[in-house]
Amino acid sequence: MKGFVKQEKLCVLSSGTKVPAGGITPLLFVWEIKAVNRLQWFFTDITERKEREANLAFLAELMKDFAPLGSVEEIMKTAAARILSHLQLSQCSFIEVNYSLRECTILYNLRANGAASMTGTYKLTDFHTEKENRLLASGQPMIINNVEDGARSPEKAAAFRDIDVGSVVNIPYLINGKWVFNLGVTRSGASQWSKGEVELLQEVCSRVWIRIERAKAEEMLRISEDKYRTIFNTIDLGFVFCEAMMDEKRHITDILYLDNNPASAKIMGQDYKGKKASELYPATKDYWCRRAENALKNNNGERYEFYSELAGRHIDAYAVKIPALGENMLAIVFQEALQAKKE
Repeated sequence: MKGFVKQEKLCVLSSGTKVPAGGITPLLFVWEIKAVNRLQWFFTDITERKEREANLAFLAELMKDFAPLGSVEEIMKTAAARILSHLQLSQCSFIEVNYSLRECTILYNLRANGAASMTGTYKLTDFHTEKENRLLASGQPMIINNVEDGARSPEKAAAFRDIDVGSVVNIPYLINGKWVFNLGVTRSGASQWSKGEVELLQEVCSRVWIRIERAKAEEMLRISEDKYRTIFNTIDLGFVFCEAMMDEKRHITDILYLDNNPASAKIMGQDYKGKKASELYPATKDYWCRRAENALKNNNGERYEFYSELAGRHIDAYAVKIPALGENMLAIVFQEALQAKKE
């Protein structure tokens, strides 16, 4: 053997199958036998590898597109448009599933031909056979290469045709074994869905669902924070968040006040935010550290009363730990002592 040459080109196989550029790699071997030069071609099909590489690149770009998005609508709109273009689809739908009621609700539907989007709630049996629904409920993809393959009634095949569907793939998403979400894609005509296409759709379905749930959680958190902030800023009680600062032996050495509401500044005559007990009360810092230590050790918190020289009044206070924010985190609620008010 004298050597070989490797190149990629568009080829037509003996079967008549056309393979796109990059699908076939011909290897040209040249050798000499008794001064007679001979040529022979060997072919390696790399279509699947190229498809895999393209799909990985697509997923990477999709996740970049998701990064700045904050709403569920934006996430579904972006994902649908990208997958519609990448796989040359006629439709892409994200669907919420209530399998116990055998119903599904279309959350978002995008059509390549610009036709009106499908909306509403449907029976799972409106388009799929019971066997197909059981397959999806088990977590397996439902692949129909031709809606007129005889697997469904003429009425159901016609229902698909009425909405310009010739072939379809449905990808279920299960939580704790329960089918809750579905990615559905279609092409107008019959289509042989490849293994790579189905695997890509499974990845997209999973990532879209996770991103949707994250967006929902972030929205609920924003709503919760808004409600908390409204209460925090309007109640008459003083409210302070603080962190107990500890040494290596877990002894409290100081207290950092992270935030306080307007009422606390009014009651105490000063703002706490960003300051330490050692700055505000250098002479009595150890007293406040002991109170904080008692609150962290006691599941019921620590109630106490003290006199504020700066405010010139007696204060009733309650300190309690907040494990959800951290093991050293505390909230302190206080008001002017009732007895002092009566006097």
